[in-house]
Amino acid sequence: TVHFSEIVKVEGTPQIILSTGFPVDSANYISGSTTDTLTFSYNVSSGDNSSDLSYNHQNALILNNGTIKDLAGNDALLTLVSPGVESSLSANKQLLIDGVVPSISSINEGSLNTDLDYQNNQTDLTLSWAQAVDAFFDTMYYDYSLGITKGGKEIIEWTSSNGELKVQ
Repeated sequence: TVHFSEIVKVEGTPQIILSTGFPVDSANYISGSTTDTLTFSYNVSSGDNSSDLSYNHQNALILNNGTIKDLAGNDALLTLVSPGVESSLSANKQLLIDGVVPSISSINEGSLNTDLDYQNNQTDLTLSWAQAVDAFFDTMYYDYSLGITKGGKEIIEWTSSNGELKVQ
């Protein structure tokens, strides 16, 4: 978020140029017009890297063919606080970006390191997986299907777990 001293109106999609390695990435404006706080969003790309996400310099907030003006129509000052000082992104948040896409090395039906081809339970299905290659990876959700053949989906089509797996 970027805080202004007064309410601003935004047109277009201003950006904040981030220090994520090469190629340079940016956070895009997503909301906050007619408030004093603008919100920007950044999606991590493969290869992005930062031990403490920040912007490169005080002029990292760019209009990107858009505008940021106060309610009287005056252009907003776009100068950010220096990276690393109080109120800057890196001083307020410790955001590690490693840009390495995590991968799961194996999935087993049954407890960890136990691969079952059959589970005789009509209410619960147990799945486990080895730690991902990326030590910072944390599984938020996963997709599953259930079938009577290898790779089958005859009983349950591919379904998102939304953080929890329950077979009914």
